[in-house]
Amino acid sequence: QGHEEVYGREMETFMGELASRQESLLSAASEAEFADRMMALPSGNVLLPLLYPMLHWLPSCALPSSGSYGAVERGQVLGRLVHVFRPEASPAQEAARHELLWQALRCAAQYVSSYRSRSAANNALGLDDVAGAVPNSLRMSIHNKSKDNGTQFPVMLAATVHRTPWHGSAELRFSHQKKKKRAVIDVRLAAEMWHSHVPVVPSVGAASGRLDVTPEEGAREASWLRYCARLERAQQPFLFADGSTLPEGWRSEA
Repeated sequence: QGHEEVYGREMETFMGELASRQESLLSAASEAEFADRMMALPSGNVLLPLLYPMLHWLPSCALPSSGSYGAVERGQVLGRLVHVFRPEASPAQEAARHELLWQALRCAAQYVSSYRSRSAANNALGLDDVAGAVPNSLRMSIHNKSKDNGTQFPVMLAATVHRTPWHGSAELRFSHQKKKKRAVIDVRLAAEMWHSHVPVVPSVGAASGRLDVTPEEGAREASWLRYCARLERAQQPFLFADGSTLPEGWRSEA
C-alpha cells in the first residue's frame, strides 16, 4: 500500500506537469525545440533522458518475425520512431505521432515513479523493495548505495564492469582452479545460452503448501517461496546452467 501511495503521488506530479504543457510539447517542430520545452518543466531534467529508451523500446509483438510483416513494414515503424519529433502533413499521421510521443512521456513518468516508490533514498516513507521482500538481508550491488538502503557492499558480477545484471542473465558453471572445481556465477546474454545451457526454473514443490508460514518461521522464507512460486508459474528461469561443466549426477531423473 505504501508503494502504491508513493507511486500515485509521483505520477500525479509528473502527469500534472506534462498535461499543463501537453499542447506545447506535442506541437514542437523539432527535437531541439521539444527538448527546450521539456527542460522548462520542473521535472524535465528527470523525464527527458528516460523518454528515449521508452520511445525506442519495442516488445517482440510489435515486430513479429513471421507473416506479412517484413523489412518494409519494420522500416516504416523505425522511421516513425526516428522522426517522431517531425510534424506530419497528414492529420491522421500527425495524431498518431502525438499519441506515440505522449505514451512515451507517460511511460517515462511511470518508470521514474516506480523507481522512486521502491528506493528508500527516493521517497519520504523510506520504502525499499529489497528490504520489504527480504528483510535484514545483506545487499550486493555494482553501485554505491545510500546507507538508507541497508547494509551493502559492491561486487563485480562479470568479466567486465560494463556488463551489469540488467544486460543479461545469470550463468552457473564450474571451473577448474588449482585442480578443484568451483562454482562460478557470471552474467551473459540469454540468447547466448538458450541452446547451450540448461534453464533452471525454481520448483517450489512440497514447499508450496507452506507459503503461509507463521511469523516464527520468518518473513524471509515466505518472501523467497512466493518469489520462486511466481517464477515457477511463469516458467521463468532463475538462471542458466552450463551442463557440460556440472558435476556428475547433477541432473535429477525424477
